[in-house]
Amino acid sequence: MDRHQRRVILHVGLHKTATTSLQATCLANRSALAQQGICYPGFRHPVHNERMMANHSVPLVSIVHPKPHEYHMNIRMGVLDINAAISSYKVVLNEALQSPSVVLLSAEGVSRLDKQALYRLMELLQQFDREISVKACVRAPYSFHCSALSQRVVGAGEALLPTDFQRQSERLRVLQDVFGSALQCVPFRILCKHKSGPVVALLELMRVDSRSFFIERRNDGASNRVTRLQIALNQKNPLIVDHKLNPSYHSVPRDSGSKFCLSSDELDLIQAELQKENDWMRSALGDSFCDQPGDFL
Repeated sequence: MDRHQRRVILHVGLHKTATTSLQATCLANRSALAQQGICYPGFRHPVHNERMMANHSVPLVSIVHPKPHEYHMNIRMGVLDINAAISSYKVVLNEALQSPSVVLLSAEGVSRLDKQALYRLMELLQQFDREISVKACVRAPYSFHCSALSQRVVGAGEALLPTDFQRQSERLRVLQDVFGSALQCVPFRILCKHKSGPVVALLELMRVDSRSFFIERRNDGASNRVTRLQIALNQKNPLIVDHKLNPSYHSVPRDSGSKFCLSSDELDLIQAELQKENDWMRSALGDSFCDQPGDFL
């Protein structure tokens, strides 16, 4: 069997590009994937061992992170024995890599690793003469800023303000430096135009036949009202303080209101950074990755 058949497909998000839906779909259809010669590893939850984690971020990041006990997801999940958890992850990963199957991993958390950690991950995945193919879905800059900031505030409990600009270019530069030609970037806008939605489009990108799959559709975005209330609360009491969960943290209940977006005044304050991000996207990736007329409405 040649290296192309023994690929590792590493999906690195980026964040807020239907990653949760893709991961839930892959986990729910592991048997169907296996019938196509594709292994979607079943890492066990480090606290609730009866559960499998659809998202591979915690296992992969924990294995290569220089200080896994400080990784925010391990803190949030209440992992007490980090070393035992990492040993368990390594067993599952090595079993997958030693199999004859194509290995599919989906972990948007990987996109936030530094170069040294990414090189360690690449070395790990290239064991047993595996070829790596890395897939990255990229939102347009303004859309990413709003969606990612809302997620970090509501989902991760961080103390951010609406004008704390969220950029993808820094992450993409690092991914390009480490993975080179193995990295394929795709505009999320294009995936969303697929007749069956972005999850099916992503699976097709990975050469997966999903016609028999049950497609999970998850929308974990927070509304404008909830995001802004959480922003105010997090300024005083973020979720994590000094690498520990903050007992004074309060989570605002979700509602079904309109998605978070910036006011015209807030948009003015990030305009220079937004332009710089669009300029980089256009130069490095192309016009289809940039903001379009109407994106700011």
